[in-house]
Amino acid sequence: MAQTLNYRVKIGGEGDERYYKHITYLGNGRVGIVHSAGYRYKLTVINIGDGSVAWEQANYEKFGGVAVPLYDEHTVYMPIKESSQKLSANDRETGKPLWARSVGNGTWAFMTPPAQTAAHVAVCNTHSDKLSIIDKKSGKVVCNAKLAHEVHDYWPQLRVWRDKLIAIAADSKNDQWTIDLYDPAAEGVFVKTILRFPEKGEDGKILLHIIEEDSLYFFTEEGWFYKLDLTSGDIKEKHQLPDLSESEYRYLYFTRYIHRYNNLLCATGSFYVSGGKSTYFAFRYDMNSGAFSSIPFEEPKTGWMQFYEGKVYRLSESGLLRFDISGDGATTEIPLDKWDKKISSNTFANSGESGEHWLVVAGKILAIREKEGELLCWDI
Repeated sequence: MAQTLNYRVKIGGEGDERYYKHITYLGNGRVGIVHSAGYRYKLTVINIGDGSVAWEQANYEKFGGVAVPLYDEHTVYMPIKESSQKLSANDRETGKPLWARSVGNGTWAFMTPPAQTAAHVAVCNTHSDKLSIIDKKSGKVVCNAKLAHEVHDYWPQLRVWRDKLIAIAADSKNDQWTIDLYDPAAEGVFVKTILRFPEKGEDGKILLHIIEEDSLYFFTEEGWFYKLDLTSGDIKEKHQLPDLSESEYRYLYFTRYIHRYNNLLCATGSFYVSGGKSTYFAFRYDMNSGAFSSIPFEEPKTGWMQFYEGKVYRLSESGLLRFDISGDGATTEIPLDKWDKKISSNTFANSGESGEHWLVVAGKILAIREKEGELLCWDI
């Protein structure tokens, strides 16, 4: 029996272009939807229960792909563009602006997605090669530190470890990846380079990654899964992905995300053979035992995947398919009443809290009809 449509609501005001993209869960029964509004973008915060609008923020800055706001218990942090690029802090409940600080110095600056510790929020701007760290309460800039290495545009990616910042980036000078440690409490902020990857003369491109406890886990395009001890800087484990190297190949990760469920790290990816058909895998790593395994599954017919509570979802002709990645690998179909097959299945970086065009969260699926400017919701 198909799940009944809970609601179908319009998003955006008159004159707003009907182009919607990213949905992010904001942790309080609400989601934030980044969509176009004229020549700019807007964040519209929606109550999941009934689809009503809680508040909106104009001039959202998504240049460089920054379309996912951060949030903590009281505040939402997001990039905006007024006279300059800024990081804005808004009350999570009411949307009231609390502070805004400039973090860019040019129209074409590449702003990377922000990251937050308990006390600070940080963002990189590769136009100026600066790491800006801002005190959450006061909104004062703690520092504008020069990045330790020259990096490519859209990098580094910031992750948090023990109230410090880990910056993962491709070093444009040395043709290596650098994993750097920055500490807001340290003089000069930059502490050290934890790892240069790979060794000189070797190939290695870091793809999706996650920090759990004192370890950084990451996949490479060449078909390996690594565990790096951030305290010592040593590679503790290295697991090879299924070897299909009879032809030229590479690995691609269409979720670009590693999902933690209990003690398992889960990911999905595709193995691309040049001129041939892609093969799809689900990967699981047990953080307690160190066991690493892969499960092949049928090539998706409607595109991409999203994680939620140890399951992986993708769109289907009748609604959703659910793949039990943390259990027995069983697939279950979830038909949805009044399902619109035209809803885009593109998902550049779907995760457990953010999605492109659609999102599974809080026991529901939210999906956007772009041209009509509508948000649809079903229980799952």
